[in-house]
Amino acid sequence: MTLKTVSLLRDLDLYSKDVILSTCSVLKVFYKGDYLFDVENANIFITRRDFFDYHLANRAVEEGARLIEGTSVTGIKETSSGVKVFTGKNVTLPARVVVGADGVYSIVARSLGKRWRREDLSISAISLLSLEDFGGNACGLYFGVVDYGYGWAFPVESSGCLFNVGCGTPLKYSKSLLRAFRRFTRYLGASQHDVYVHLLPTPPRFRRGSFGRGRILLVGDAAGLVDPWLGEGIYYAVKSAFHASRAVLDNLDEGTVIGAYQQLLEEDILPDLKYAYIFRRIFYSKMPEILGLIGRFNRLRRAFTKLLNGELRYRDLAKYYISSNGVISLH
Repeated sequence: MTLKTVSLLRDLDLYSKDVILSTCSVLKVFYKGDYLFDVENANIFITRRDFFDYHLANRAVEEGARLIEGTSVTGIKETSSGVKVFTGKNVTLPARVVVGADGVYSIVARSLGKRWRREDLSISAISLLSLEDFGGNACGLYFGVVDYGYGWAFPVESSGCLFNVGCGTPLKYSKSLLRAFRRFTRYLGASQHDVYVHLLPTPPRFRRGSFGRGRILLVGDAAGLVDPWLGEGIYYAVKSAFHASRAVLDNLDEGTVIGAYQQLLEEDILPDLKYAYIFRRIFYSKMPEILGLIGRFNRLRRAFTKLLNGELRYRDLAKYYISSNGVISLH
């Protein structure tokens, strides 16, 4: 998680240090195996999704939610008076509204007829590996190990010996992903290991029905709300869930929940994801040059830190441009 995610969780009284396994204050950036530069004050917080999700479920129960365990949702159907939720134990639950926070493989989204296109998805290969510590609470970011993506090495324990190692790329480049991942882990000095493959949505545009319909809302990965460059999803999952709750509380009786929710997304989240996608396209088209410039100019490294920490948004990056003589300027 980035600092902007942790700050959001704190603002919503959802943060717990108990789910943080380790932190990184320095991000070491590499290109095709060569060290380039450090990003100082990166403030990366390492967690595990099962720990984090368990914490959120417990917080919901503390606030009065009922947690139903030992079954799963198999389908959703909107009716004239509400929504029916079908479960694996042949039990149907009535609801006034449903919020689908069930990830990239969302049952709720599929019940609405939503299907991902190949261009909407990215894919990552991940392992837990024992590696030599970077030292100084550092993480590694590796560009050039896969086409149109990057690799990473994040410590998952305070001793810094066990790392979450992975690389990700758009699905259309996935044919060589596992081969690239094996090559990447050998470069890091790791031996044979198990590999976990995960999809994440990074759609170039959002279609009608992307965020739900009627009294059924989609948040986070289920809605495709993921940073298309860095792949960060927790921030947008929490932020979209917050907007969904506002839309439900303010508009449920009027029956305008989905319209209110989409309006909140359009005002806050969607413009930034649009600019993030544009930035991703520009970055990978000129990656060696842009990385070289970031390494040369402190101002650009500070901009990267501000982006991670939530002090700068993707749409603000338009203020940073490269003039024809190679000088970094601010509007």
